[in-house]
Amino acid sequence: MNDPVSEWLADRLRDAPEELRARMLAALGEVPGGLPEEERTVRSLVGPLRAAAERLLEQAVRGPASPETGVVLLASDGLATLACEALAESAPDALREAP
Repeated sequence: MNDPVSEWLADRLRDAPEELRARMLAALGEVPGGLPEEERTVRSLVGPLRAAAERLLEQAVRGPASPETGVVLLASDGLATLACEALAESAPDALREAP
């Protein structure tokens, strides 16, 4: 991981418990289109992070409640938080426009 996007993600996930970090990275890997290949900027992460957070939230709501649901919800929250952080760092004015 030596590109700015990978380093940004690694830095923010460094202290997360392994199970949570793995769930978040797996969810990012399942986003249609995945992480950007060409425009590798922190700003380009916002869409995939948000999409992964939404997918995990839908998964938690659809499935039966279980101990695993807590991990799914925490991963969803973490990804949504990272999306907001990426947007705040790369385009602070866009936060006012975000839905």
